[in-house]
Amino acid sequence: MTGDEFAQLLGDFTRSAESGDGARFARHFTLDAIYYDYIYGAHQGRADIAHMMADLFHRDAADYHAACDLSGNMGRAADPEPGYGRSACCSRPPDWR
Repeated sequence: MTGDEFAQLLGDFTRSAESGDGARFARHFTLDAIYYDYIYGAHQGRADIAHMMADLFHRDAADYHAACDLSGNMGRAADPEPGYGRSACCSRPPDWR
């Protein structure tokens, strides 16, 4: 995979997450993947990952925006492992009123 192809893949992944379309987001994972979210915990399989994104994440994260760092170093200073993207997410806090 070239750098441009990887950038395109991460761009589509980012847009999928931002869209709130759980099925679209889940297609970026293998059928038996486990997505670990630090808030919502582990979700296994595309159906559960789609549910987490559409029904939990976007319920609580209005105006969600993700940004990927294509440097590939995941914050490490040396010896980066290729094939990783670091993401940073911003959203409007929920209105609990």
